[in-house]
Amino acid sequence: MVRFNQTNKTSSEWKYALIGGLISIPLTVGYNWFFEPEIYSLIMATIGGMIASYLAKRNALRIYRTGIGAGALGAIPALVMAFSPLSDIATKWLGSGAIVFTVIVVPLVIMAILAIGAVLGFIGAAIGGWLATKFGNRNTVHPAT
Repeated sequence: MVRFNQTNKTSSEWKYALIGGLISIPLTVGYNWFFEPEIYSLIMATIGGMIASYLAKRNALRIYRTGIGAGALGAIPALVMAFSPLSDIATKWLGSGAIVFTVIVVPLVIMAILAIGAVLGFIGAAIGGWLATKFGNRNTVHPAT
């Protein structure tokens, strides 16, 4: 009987999430640089989630976990772009004595950006899982549980 180790499964999911996220980062930067310089868009995080979940589905892994990870990683350029306005806001509020408000608002904005990326990665995971089912290799070996 073949045992499938949970640790190997989780590390493989993160490996595919990293692949999808790292692919989506230059796509996000390029898209925003050429098409939407005034408004920052995270739509390419969906592409990262699609790639990650397509690879995960072909290897019998959980697609939504990989898609969420890839989407959150794909949101990192948005965090970098938001750093300057956030630091300006934090400096202004800290200077006026609103320390508690700054300590609460800045992490909430960071979590919101990562959450938006994760939701887009989740949507991409659904699409990528469907693509893997529809067009993927029919000879995929599924591990025995």
